[in-house]
Amino acid sequence: MSGIVWKSNHDRLKREQEEQQQFQQYMQKMAQLEVDHREKLAQEAAEKARKDQQRKVENEEARRESERFDHEMRMKEYDRSNEYPSSSEEEEVLRHIFDQKYSSN
Repeated sequence: MSGIVWKSNHDRLKREQEEQQQFQQYMQKMAQLEVDHREKLAQEAAEKARKDQQRKVENEEARRESERFDHEMRMKEYDRSNEYPSSSEEEEVLRHIFDQKYSSN
């Protein structure tokens, strides 16, 4: 026994409309996903730029702090060297005193 299934044009048009509607919904969803993805990329790029700028500022502050520290150390060393004469300067002073004391005899 064989049977024939007959479908009307109305059923076919209804199916085509449903398929078209599903396709449009799919395309809208894909478009929204693309928009969301681009927004996420833009946010990530902005965050990266902000972090890069912050890192540059912190590096500049660290460089200035390092230069200030080096300058302070050099000044302390300079002050210390002026406060206590070096051994060669002491030797010259002592030699001068010694020469004066014993050369006059």
